[in-house]
Amino acid sequence: MSQPEKVLEFGEPDSRNGGNLPVTIAEKTGEDNQKFVFAIKNCANYTIMGKGTGRYLRVYSTANTQHAMVMLMDPVTNQTDRIELEDCSETIRSSMTYTADQSQAASVTDSRGNVTTNTYDAAGRLLTGVTDAAGRTVNYTYDANTDALTGVTQQTANGTASVGYTYTDDRLTAIAHNGFQYGFTYDAFGSKLQTTAAGQVLSSNTYLPHNGLLSESTYGTGQKVGFTYDKYGRTIAKSYNGTEAFRNEYDSGGNLLRHLDLQNEVTYRYEYDLIGRLTGMRSSKGQELQVHYDDKNRVDYNVSRVNGNLVKTKYSYTDLAASGYNTKRSGQTAQIKVNNTLTSEYVYDELGRTTQTKLYPGGTNQSYDTEYGYLPGAGPKDTTTLVNHVKRGNVSCDYTYDAAGNILTVTENGERKLSYQYDELNQLVREDNTYLGVTKTYTYDLAGNLLQKKEYTGAQHGEETLGTPAETITYSYPSTGWKDQLISYNGQSITYDQIGNPLRYWNGMEFTWANGRQLTGIANGSHTVSYQYDSNSMRTKKTVDGVTTEYFLNGSTVLTQVTGNTQLDFFYDDLGNAMGFIKNGTDKYYYIRNLQNDIVGILDSSGTQVVEYAYDTWGKLESVTGAMAETIGRENPLRYRGYYYDEETGFYYLQSRYYDPETGRFLNADETVLTGQGITSGNMYAYC
Repeated sequence: MSQPEKVLEFGEPDSRNGGNLPVTIAEKTGEDNQKFVFAIKNCANYTIMGKGTGRYLRVYSTANTQHAMVMLMDPVTNQTDRIELEDCSETIRSSMTYTADQSQAASVTDSRGNVTTNTYDAAGRLLTGVTDAAGRTVNYTYDANTDALTGVTQQTANGTASVGYTYTDDRLTAIAHNGFQYGFTYDAFGSKLQTTAAGQVLSSNTYLPHNGLLSESTYGTGQKVGFTYDKYGRTIAKSYNGTEAFRNEYDSGGNLLRHLDLQNEVTYRYEYDLIGRLTGMRSSKGQELQVHYDDKNRVDYNVSRVNGNLVKTKYSYTDLAASGYNTKRSGQTAQIKVNNTLTSEYVYDELGRTTQTKLYPGGTNQSYDTEYGYLPGAGPKDTTTLVNHVKRGNVSCDYTYDAAGNILTVTENGERKLSYQYDELNQLVREDNTYLGVTKTYTYDLAGNLLQKKEYTGAQHGEETLGTPAETITYSYPSTGWKDQLISYNGQSITYDQIGNPLRYWNGMEFTWANGRQLTGIANGSHTVSYQYDSNSMRTKKTVDGVTTEYFLNGSTVLTQVTGNTQLDFFYDDLGNAMGFIKNGTDKYYYIRNLQNDIVGILDSSGTQVVEYAYDTWGKLESVTGAMAETIGRENPLRYRGYYYDEETGFYYLQSRYYDPETGRFLNADETVLTGQGITSGNMYAYC
């Protein structure tokens, strides 16, 4: 059963099943009725025993060479399905040990045999330390009265990295990071009133009376975003600086029926089925979207149409056959067709891992195959989920990893191409890059800010002494205030507004911001760029020196972009990864990705690679080559990590912010203080 988010579960005796114990598929809860022991009683008799329940289920195979089948009952529909029980040639194995009183995990051993150990306070309740397989320890401290987490620290070669937390009446009021504090105030109901960084007001909120909903947010720049609600608490309007920008209308079931984008002068209408699933959308710009589902609530196919160009994407899944035995895993994507033409196929192993993908750019007579192999585990029949081998066309790459799962080396067709080294905080400190013919080193402060990067001629794999760098670039930050703000890059200054948006950049670009954190304009010498966004701050339009690109979206996904007479319609797999695009309704192109999800090439409809991209480790575009490098290679916007690349600025648009691969940082601060769980997660500019 390859549905990792689901488990088997014993139900209660059911008269619909002759009083027997039904086995169902359920969400994982960890209860004993989801834990089983499988035993072979004889060559054709399997017993499945539920832990601690005294219940068992006996199933039979009809011959020694056939696998046993468990009948599953859906308690809602009364329909049955079958799960095949078969031997696995490999196992993904992990284990845990527990403290003396069995209340806490003392250690965790992963599938590679790497051991992480935990320590606890004297009472055995609070986690005080975690030591990973490399011997690096993260320590935790708590308030003696409330048990609230007050600090996280880790020793590094450069000192102690730390983050601290302060509470008032059990509410988080301060986060200490990098020598300054983020501050938070609340009203009597616990709703956040104000957020500050190093004393600078980032935003202030007001609410409707009587513990009501958010009424207005005012940014430190003075710009305001307001919200209006109906009596059911649904947002019916959103305004910028007092001017209504968006309006919503709902149907009797509470579904969004009509959305008016007053800024961009577009109206969207939505359609739903009887159980509230979105089935269609139409816009006044001529965009149409249809979504159809199968009987298991999965997307069967969707249809996108813009300016008369239609893209239909059909998904087929590896379900067990209605009769007979089918050894494919259930519920995984088997095939994808685009406009009724087979586009891709997927092959999985018995553990549900992808072992091969097939692209069909020239039809079913030829395919562009990518094969995957996986890192062995600690035991003789153990394996892992880490990919250690990728064969793509005639290129074969092998990967090695450290204990934390960071890539250490990449070997292509037997030649070492990339080597990486990391510090105690898992930050990249050195790369030896044969592709680019360089070695680069990086240093950081204790808050995750880059301080310096050096480039050396030649990829010096394994060399400890690097000699004199060909280039050294320095980063500077303020000694007081918001110390994570980059104020100088390679000697060129950067200025900011009150909430951390850059105004003038190190390379001379000047930025205009609106509605708090929306980048709306860039001036760079003789070139100008402007942007427009929808109500979710997703970009809908870009104008470069008078030439406009318009985006047609499904949520945050770009379905179509139109620039002048050029229309690109993108098609996606079931996970939302772009597989390629169709240009002007006729010419189809397909993406080649590496293990890190970078788009490294493009195939045309004959299966010929016509574009190749090269990036540095941070995503800076180093080269575009191939027969169509200056046409399709430039027109295609999806590049490093699959991000949207703006050729005119060199930035990547990551939906909520723009990322600069030259500096390796986001342009402006994240709206959410604490960007993750790591010890440097208080750095709102860091790209990680």
